[in-house]
Amino acid sequence: DGGIDGTDNEIQIGVYSFRRYHHDADATHATDDATSALALAMLKCKAADGEEREEKREEEPEEEVPSKLPKWARAVSNATDDQNKALWGVSVMTFLYGASVFMVASLLPVYLKRVVGMSQTNIGYIEGIAISMSFFARGFSGVASDLFKSRFPPIIIGGLLQCCVKPIAVMSTSVTMLASARLLDRFAKGIRAAPTDALLADLSPTGQQGSVYGMYHSSSTLGSMVGGTLAMIIMWATCNNYRAVFALSTIPAVLAILIPILVIKEPKLGKLGKRLEHIKSEIKEIDAFMDEIQAEQTASISEQEEIQRAKRKKELLQLEGGDRFTLRFYKVMAIAWILYTARFSEAFITLRAVEVGLPVALVPILLVVSQVLQTALSYPLGRWADEFLDRNAVLVIGFFCLAAANIACFQATGPLGMILGVFFQGLHMSAAEGNLKALVAQSLPLHLRGTGFSIFAMSAGTAVVVGNMTAGYLADYTVSLGLGSVGPFYAGLASTLLATVALLVMYNSDSAENRGKLLPVRNFLLMDKIYHM
Repeated sequence: DGGIDGTDNEIQIGVYSFRRYHHDADATHATDDATSALALAMLKCKAADGEEREEKREEEPEEEVPSKLPKWARAVSNATDDQNKALWGVSVMTFLYGASVFMVASLLPVYLKRVVGMSQTNIGYIEGIAISMSFFARGFSGVASDLFKSRFPPIIIGGLLQCCVKPIAVMSTSVTMLASARLLDRFAKGIRAAPTDALLADLSPTGQQGSVYGMYHSSSTLGSMVGGTLAMIIMWATCNNYRAVFALSTIPAVLAILIPILVIKEPKLGKLGKRLEHIKSEIKEIDAFMDEIQAEQTASISEQEEIQRAKRKKELLQLEGGDRFTLRFYKVMAIAWILYTARFSEAFITLRAVEVGLPVALVPILLVVSQVLQTALSYPLGRWADEFLDRNAVLVIGFFCLAAANIACFQATGPLGMILGVFFQGLHMSAAEGNLKALVAQSLPLHLRGTGFSIFAMSAGTAVVVGNMTAGYLADYTVSLGLGSVGPFYAGLASTLLATVALLVMYNSDSAENRGKLLPVRNFLLMDKIYHM
């Protein structure tokens, strides 16, 4: 460590010496010498200017404190107690909103047709406009959260609006009131959607976005399952009283509003300057770490791996600390747009299932299969992508699952074929939904996350509209040819394969260090300990 200024560099050299000599089986007493070097560096660190190190610690007070929670109680590893508490809070909030929304959504089409007497064409118009309004709301709510440097206002406003809409559905006496309630409900959901995605990115430790968004998606699908079950139980207990279900759906929505107020501690977006300075400091430390290893004439395999890990973390930090949208963000958005055209409405799957002989009474089993898979697998697959495998590889697997789902659906000759198709569709959503959002989050600068998710949502919304319009036209066309409603699945297969090719092209166009693994979190923990001792 002689001749190098800066105690942080001395510690890095000491740790490097310890690691290098410890693995050299032929060096006599090398471990003792390396330990002495490390101890000397740490003593010099303690003797350094205290004010300077205290000022550095103040820049990132929360990230320096490890979680004291037991492993089973942590939302994700490598997160502080406040982050874990907030992530659990967002998951509970998402679960409650999912239950509230699905209690109404699972019955509203039937209510509009059988009780109100609305035609299926008009129901389709309402649903189409509702989806458009939802994506429109996402387009400005994320931008607003960036401008006001807070995610909570749009999340709370959207929740309050949803609570106000529920009584309209209960007290409605006309088609206009019911339609207005449905449109406002979707609009309110859109208001809170993009800021929630941005909030999750704010709360995610570096390299663990897949776990966070996987848990979020699992919570949402679990809420939908519980909401549908509650609606069924209430309908049975009240002799098919639709208004009772609509009224009781207000309770989970009200509880969800309280979560961000009472449980979640929002990251302070107003102090971005300190975070950006910390990022610059970390990048300098990574550069110093790599320079020391590369200065040696030879490097072991483990040292070469650590260099790749350091480069990958440097890349993530540079993305986080950037001042504009990167080309990678637009690439991810283009891939998602192509993929989302293949994600047409479940109504086409239902129609195809009935067409091949599935009894109408058993149609809900399709939804159950998909929802159970997504609830059970979204979080594990997100964590798997974070810690053990490349995220792009998990996405490719997910894309191939959607391709398999489309093949199973247009080749199906009976109900089992459609159930197999829905099984693959559930696997696709489990592998792709959370990891795709994680890929978006990793491509966004720190201060533009809300805006980025708004742009992404509006792009996805146009893709969904195009996909559904195309699916409807192709379904009618193939039926007219006597082939059955297989058209949407042929188009879905084509879009999925095109999206897969685009993902592989992006993957291979990255530089060598970017093509490496999205590195295991345990290695990030080791690096952080070295950088911040």
